[in-house]
Amino acid sequence: MDKLNKKGLGKALGAVEISTSGVEAIKVRKIANQASLDIFDGYHIPHPDKSFDLGLAIHVVEHVEHERMFLMEAARVCKKLYIEVPLEHTRNLERAIRMSGPYGHINFYTPLTFENLLKTSGLKVERQMTFAHDLAYEQHLAGQSKGWVKYKLRTEFLRFAPKTAVRTMSYMAGALCSTR
Repeated sequence: MDKLNKKGLGKALGAVEISTSGVEAIKVRKIANQASLDIFDGYHIPHPDKSFDLGLAIHVVEHVEHERMFLMEAARVCKKLYIEVPLEHTRNLERAIRMSGPYGHINFYTPLTFENLLKTSGLKVERQMTFAHDLAYEQHLAGQSKGWVKYKLRTEFLRFAPKTAVRTMSYMAGALCSTR
């Protein structure tokens, strides 16, 4: 939310958070355009229908037990939604489960299963894209040189063989959706 405020995206920003520690962390930042900050149970957002022009669920859905319930509730309070998830359902799913389990990932996606989730949640997918993590992220995880190599390998593989790439390596998917 702080980055959105600094970029001037939105006159008024609102957030919902599932944990009190998350609410406290947001409060400490004293974000200028923050209009609301609410605790919620993950499925019931305490706002009226279509209260927000745009909702963001970035790296949320892979943690949610009942994804469609969550997305339908987000669609109820937002006119549009941007949802982003990791694409970890690759040929080596067993490794993905083992590696991301400690971070609370319980749902694993391919581009098609992600799109299906959105559509079966009553969303209209306006645009969906698959992309690699950014260079800074890869370098943070693997170091300057190795991170650069991983980034180049991942981005070029996706560019030249997109279907094989997403079956082989983890990527990200983001979708801008309209709500009904």
